[in-house]
Amino acid sequence: MASAGTPMYNFGVPAALKSWIDVLITDPRFDPRHTPVGRPLAGVPLGLVVACGGGYGPGTPRAGWDHATPYLQRIFADLFGADVTLIAAELTAADTDPAMAALRPQAERSRAAALALAEATGTGHATRVPV
Repeated sequence: MASAGTPMYNFGVPAALKSWIDVLITDPRFDPRHTPVGRPLAGVPLGLVVACGGGYGPGTPRAGWDHATPYLQRIFADLFGADVTLIAAELTAADTDPAMAALRPQAERSRAAALALAEATGTGHATRVPV
């Protein structure tokens, strides 16, 4: 069981996280070309927790601007083989940004959905851990 959490900075992952991923990708133990099964995290459940100040989903003014989430899903699921569950909260800046005041109900729904999914994912992951 694993987890990864990150904010989204300027539409992408923070530099420190990108550097860490680069180290993993270049490590022969994680490089799919050098691991026996080609996917070092195959079958490992991973909760990917992402928080965004704005909204980037379909129909929003910035739809498609989230370059962090697809990248992380591609790395952890497609490259490393983890069983990824995406837990995302959008519009986290709505409570503090007066220009986003009208979005506060939507932000609260996103937060509540992310918390519920995080709880369910954590419970599900806990049942997969051998005792």
